Amino acid sequence: MSLNVKIILTLLISFTLSYSAISETVYDPILQTDIIKVEPIKKQSYNITFKKNVANAINRFENLNIKIAYDDFYNLISQNQKSDFYLLLLASKTAELGFFDLSNYAFSKVEDLDISNTSIEEIKRFYHPAKKMTKQDTIILAELYSNIVYNDQAKETVTELGLYQNLLREYDYANYIMALGCYKLNDIEQAKEYIKIATQMNPKNVNYKILESQIYKGDKKGKITKKMLKNICSEKFYLSELNKKISASKEYILYLLAEKPYDKDYHLGNYYFAEGDFQKATRVFMGATTKNKNNNAKMYSMMSRCYFAQGDFNKAEEYANKAYKITTSDENCLITLGDIAAKNGNYKSAIKYYKDASSNESIRQEVLEKMASTYIKMSSPKRANDIYKELIEDYGTSYVAYYKIGLITPEKEIDYLKKSASININYQEAWIDLARIMIDKGNYKLAKDYLSIANYLDDNNFRYYYYQSLLKKKEAENNYKNSTNKIDKVANNI
Repeated sequence: MSLNVKIILTLLISFTLSYSAISETVYDPILQTDIIKVEPIKKQSYNITFKKNVANAINRFENLNIKIAYDDFYNLISQNQKSDFYLLLLASKTAELGFFDLSNYAFSKVEDLDISNTSIEEIKRFYHPAKKMTKQDTIILAELYSNIVYNDQAKETVTELGLYQNLLREYDYANYIMALGCYKLNDIEQAKEYIKIATQMNPKNVNYKILESQIYKGDKKGKITKKMLKNICSEKFYLSELNKKISASKEYILYLLAEKPYDKDYHLGNYYFAEGDFQKATRVFMGATTKNKNNNAKMYSMMSRCYFAQGDFNKAEEYANKAYKITTSDENCLITLGDIAAKNGNYKSAIKYYKDASSNESIRQEVLEKMASTYIKMSSPKRANDIYKELIEDYGTSYVAYYKIGLITPEKEIDYLKKSASININYQEAWIDLARIMIDKGNYKLAKDYLSIANYLDDNNFRYYYYQSLLKKKEAENNYKNSTNKIDKVANNI
């Protein structure tokens, strides 16, 4: 046997063994099929590192290590210039902390505008100042902000910022921080003066408007604040993250306005519920049930929603039934009863509860999404899809609707899935299906990036592991094909 033939056979055996090792299959009882058993994508470990580094940067900011925190965020943005997902997370967080130049830096590195355009426009409208600040001024104001919000030093901050008259003359954000400090000190007249300057310099900033509505809560028995609140709630945002912030802010402001103890508790509990802190919300609602039994129905209803969100379905059903015995019209009670019925397979009952709850416009989108999901479980996809189309036409903020309609509209599938991810960047299913499409198209690099995002959001989703395995199989097949082609070329030349 010639040396060339030996080399060819050696390579062929090597590639075959390599492919077989990569392609080890195991039976998946969920998918009821064989899947490829593979090592996890390497980027999984990076996700852990990224989360840890972001947490460290935030911790340093909160502990007044502002320059170090600034450098940490700058480095994180620089290290993630090829990942739009991480860049958008960083852009949002740095805007929230007052590092607006870093937020812009992150936005400038984003490549896929189909996913990022909504975030860029809306995060800037919610947080960003009108006047661009120097790095030095950014760090000064960020430290003052941290002093107020995380270190309970409003008095020291107001005194110090008063020495920076040049910043107050030049920047709307400086006036916002001064207004925040005065408000924390209960110096309402001074707070009004500075928030007025901030909003005049930057009338579009929603974060300023939220503080302004809190500052004016005592004027004309809250009528001014209620008018401001109505204006804030009329602001059109598509991002789920910002709509949640507005909902939470609304409940907190109503808590400030409320005079009766049980009303204060109700809105405070709703604030925690909107923030996703269901344990705190439950404690507030539970404590309120003894203050005025005539209002127990709405407290029980919200407790049922908190328990359901935490996975305690027995207590959720118990308190929903308690509320229902008092009144059959509380929308939150009806939602929980619908959720319980759907979970137990009583789909017709679930639909009835959801329909009864849907008359309340403030939660109609949420209820319609639940109805559509239930129709799918009832094997009535047409009814479900009609609802999803209605959600897109009437609201345009339902990431679930865009996702579902995308799946049945091949010519618009990528556009709709990207729209879903643009509205809620944390919606894992959209990223997984974008990965699925990229695998089908042979774009394995982009598929790997999308799957890395899915892993960042939740590493327990079986669909993630299925498509990760499929990706590895396709990559192995592609490598094997390329390798055998090379061997054929060598053999033909012998």
